[in-house]
Amino acid sequence: MKSSEIRKIAKMMIVDPTRHQSRTILKALRDYYHIDVVEDPPYREYITYRDQESADSNKFHYFVVFPKGNNFVAANAWGRIGYPNPRVTDLGEFPSKQQAINVAKTKLNSKLSKGYKITPLT
Repeated sequence: MKSSEIRKIAKMMIVDPTRHQSRTILKALRDYYHIDVVEDPPYREYITYRDQESADSNKFHYFVVFPKGNNFVAANAWGRIGYPNPRVTDLGEFPSKQQAINVAKTKLNSKLSKGYKITPLT
């Protein structure tokens, strides 16, 4: 097989992010932290890095802050858009909501500086 054929096969399908995927990601995060609350988290931001032309990148990061007992947890779920089983990175547990949000925003800004874009879900 020619290398150009291998590259063509290796390219991933570019999929638009959806609210359904958002709910799936939130469920994965709640399961990871054993959180039963179904209300919206006090902070969340969805960002993507997509390359429509080469189809080499179709990634997302979903930053959230959840209440957990008397504390707040900052987390980042990430993976490929349209693919199952996002990975979860624990950003820490904090005594105040604002501390957790600040940590999540710091990581978010790091990704934005690398070309990720804040993405509304359709």
